Amino acid sequence: MLAEATLLNRRVPATSTAVVTSPESFILPPAPAGQYYARIEGRFVLVDRASELVTGVLPIQPTDPTADVPAGPRPMPPSGLPLRRVSPGSVLAIDDPTVLALPAAPAGQFYARVEDRIVLVDARTEVPVRVVRDR
Repeated sequence: MLAEATLLNRRVPATSTAVVTSPESFILPPAPAGQYYARIEGRFVLVDRASELVTGVLPIQPTDPTADVPAGPRPMPPSGLPLRRVSPGSVLAIDDPTVLALPAAPAGQFYARVEDRIVLVDARTEVPVRVVRDR
């Protein structure tokens, strides 16, 4: 996993607050000789004592604490808009809005038919910005 790969070779000094001083309190076995545990970005890692570099990432266990786990990406709010790009030259674009009794689209926007809806699309980003008619 990419998140685990970014943890490898990070430097964690033995004096860092990220170092796990009592592994038994987290149900971890004693660290191998020449290594110690640390907790970085919500993950337990093994650190080489001589180089102070992370050498391994432990698998997530159900007993791991979660208070220091970074939040994931926030979900998109439900907008009711189709999550699809539409180019002005697409077959979905409406060439003549007057046929559907629509006013002229504002500058920099055009109408399109997406998922049984007529939407107003921003021409620059090609992303629907408003539902004009629903089914």
